Formats: sequence, structure tokens, C-alpha cells
Amino acid sequence: MKKFISIVFLLVLAACSGQQNELDNFVKAYNGNVDGSLNAIDKNEIDEIREEENGKWQQIVKEDGKYTIEAKYDKDNNITGYHIGIDGAESYETMKGEGFKASTAIIKALDLDSDKYIEGYVQAMENGEYSYEDGAYSISFSDMVIADDHTGLYINFDKASQ
Repeated sequence: MKKFISIVFLLVLAACSGQQNELDNFVKAYNGNVDGSLNAIDKNEIDEIREEENGKWQQIVKEDGKYTIEAKYDKDNNITGYHIGIDGAESYETMKGEGFKASTAIIKALDLDSDKYIEGYVQAMENGEYSYEDGAYSISFSDMVIADDHTGLYINFDKASQ
């Protein structure tokens, strides 16, 4: 029985460390793609996973008045994708500002097609929303516009194989 419990413990530990490794790899790749105007993600400031009505989330970085990046999880704490919310105070609709730069750093960190991303981004600005597939990810944009004012852009990078 002790052997069985030990094996189960090791499997749980391996699963948890696998998710931590995936997040660590994302943070390392993201940080390798930020330029001087963006702050790198500080692993010590990443929040714990929180459960909400619409799933599990983990805030990775929050730049007040600019953008927030989060990891998304399934019920078993497997990463299912990433999300960035860009504040309306940013000039994201003209593809400028730190939020836009952070979104392109995510694309590079996930090793996705930057040209395809820019095309999708332009479509979202023209139509209010847009989605497309790129490799193992489904990318979707939702531009929040109230009375011709851009109030925020939400971009999801969801693993298509989930």
C-alpha cells in the first residue's frame, strides 16, 4: 500500500511540475521576446491559480492601465491557453502601445506566425472580432467598442487540441 501511495504521489508531483515547466517555458520565451519598452515577466509576481465561474485563471503579469496576461487552465490544472486584455487607454487600434507589443511577444513566445497574427489583428480592428487557427492554437480577438470608443481588446490563444 505504501508503494501504491508513493507512486500516486510521484504521478501527481510529475503532473504539477509538467504544468509548471510549461508555464516556465512560456515565461522564458516571452521574456526573450520583450524589447526595452516592455517589462519582463517576474516569476515571483505570478499569482496563484484561481477558480472562477468560467474556468481557472492565473494572472501572469498586470501592467495597470495597459494590459494583463493570464494563463488559462482546465479542471485538472492543465494549461489550455493564454489571454491578454489590452486596456482602452492603450492605442491598440493603431497597433501601437505596450499592450500591442506584449501581444506580439506572446505570438513569438508560442512560436506562431507573426504575419498571420497581424492580418488577424487588422481584421479584428475592421470587424470588431476575428478568429483563426495557427498550428496548435486558435487565436480570437474581441474589440470592445462603445459609441466609437475602443474600450479594450481581448485576445485568446487557445490550444486547439484541447
